[in-house]
Amino acid sequence: TVSLIEQLGATAFSVQCDVAKAEQVSELAEQAEKLLKNPVTLVINNAGIGLGGKFDEMTMEDWQWCMDVNLWGVIHGCRAFVP
Repeated sequence: TVSLIEQLGATAFSVQCDVAKAEQVSELAEQAEKLLKNPVTLVINNAGIGLGGKFDEMTMEDWQWCMDVNLWGVIHGCRAFVP
């Protein structure tokens, strides 16, 4: 995807980030501003997971992981990128 965007003359980069971890999202925000040499003005905050399976087969650890990514990941992203 990055190479396709760059072929169109735009700037792009790819990083690995666990959105459930606030410190990784903050580091991503800092890295983005350095790489883009400008403040970030648009963020697509769309990381998410699905557990699959039957409700009664899900462990509390499964649910915690889902909430960490699907809820807290969005909150971490918003907090890291809002000026």
